[in-house]
Order: sequence, then structure tokens, then C-alpha cells
Amino acid sequence: MAIFRAGKRIGNMDIRIGLPRDRSLDNVEGDKRFKEQRPGVNQATSIGKFITELNQGEGVARANRFLVRVFPPKDVYEQSADTEGYVLDRDTLLSSPQMQRNVELMCTSAKLPHRDVLTENFVTYGPGRKMPYAYGYGSTMECMFMGDKFLRQRAFFETWQGKMHSLRTHNLQYYDDYIGTMEIYQLGQYRETSKESYDDNFRMTYGIRLHEVYPETIGEMQYQAVVDDMIPMDIPITFAYRTWENITLEAVNG
Repeated sequence: MAIFRAGKRIGNMDIRIGLPRDRSLDNVEGDKRFKEQRPGVNQATSIGKFITELNQGEGVARANRFLVRVFPPKDVYEQSADTEGYVLDRDTLLSSPQMQRNVELMCTSAKLPHRDVLTENFVTYGPGRKMPYAYGYGSTMECMFMGDKFLRQRAFFETWQGKMHSLRTHNLQYYDDYIGTMEIYQLGQYRETSKESYDDNFRMTYGIRLHEVYPETIGEMQYQAVVDDMIPMDIPITFAYRTWENITLEAVNG
């Protein structure tokens, strides 16, 4: 199943493209690259051992190599009866799949969420022990989006928030009507590998999925007269979520 689909009809031809899911984590233990010996590295030295370990992991993760996928509430789209894609919700242009992809590409900053083990000090005799009794999540995650001339990205999240309540009656909607999901991926390096058939530039090496997501806060944006004209407007969005899971571990563990 592809993580990205797009299609366009030109004349009598229906042209479709898709970005397939990465399959490079299906057999991590059997990957021959972990056993490769890099030329010119003396493994007898400390720096040689360090370089070897870095080479086995194909370098370090880069903070600017990431991808954010946003999946709004289910009723934003209606499933088409004769195609695998989605058709436009005619109520609003901001709920279209094209706008969804635009918002994902405009994300300039995101954080991987944390997970905590909650403990309580337990003492029977002598020094106590920290005993876990539950686990918890951060519950919120902040992202930054770059806005275009019409600030359509901000309007996208305003439309999402509009599914939570009515500005006229002030009535709140059901929880399941406005929650969605998010996915955050760590991508590969800029270089292309010469020995493999895939492009490492678009390879997803790590990924998480957040459940029961909705935009809790649409942050304020400041206008100012004295500013560099090349600096784009940033749109801060704080998402609330309930849980998250590591979706790459499913591929590693089979």
C-alpha cells in the first residue's frame, strides 16, 4: 500500500504515480551491510571502532530529514465507489487531499513525542525501590508550518477545529467526529547509495504514529513592519493526542 498517491487525467490517458512504503526493514538482521568492512578504517583504534559503528548504521540521523503525514477526521473525505483514491468533499476546498499534502510539505518543525514510566517509591526495609505502576504520554506535540500568501495552512487547521464545536451555538461535537492520526518519519541521507536499487534520499528509516489527534491550539502569528522580506510567516500548531506507537518496529519484528 503506497503512502502517497496522485493522479491526473490527460486526454484519454489516466496517469498515476505513487510513493511505495519502504521495505528495507523487513530483514534487518540479515542485512549484509552490517558486516561490511569499510576500506581505510583501522578497527584496532578507538576512532576506528567508532567510525565502523557509524558506518554500520549508515551515518547519523539528520534533524532536517523528516516527513510529517496528517490524517484529518474520517468524515473529511468520502470514499469513491469506483477508484482507490478519495474524492473532494464538496463542502470545503480546504478538506481536499491536495490541501492535505500541501500542509504536510509545509511543515518546517516537529518533535518526536516522549513516553514516561510512572513510578512510586516502595519501601519494605532499607533503601526503597521505584516501582512502576503505569505509563503516560506527553499528550501534546508542537509543530511549525510555513504559510503561503493566503495562509491556507492556517485555514486548514481552523476548518479542522471547526469540527469540534459550533461558533453559533457553542455546542461541542462528539469526540470521535474530530480526531485523526499523524505519522512522523525519519528519512535517509541526501546521498544515493550505489550498491542498492533504492534512493536513500526518500527512504523512511524510523516512524511513529500518533492516535486520536486534533489541533488543540492554533498559535498566534506576529506581524511587524521592520523584518526581512525573505522570512516566511510561521504558523504554530499544538496537537493533542492520546497515544503513539513505533510503526517501524512492526517491520523489524516481522
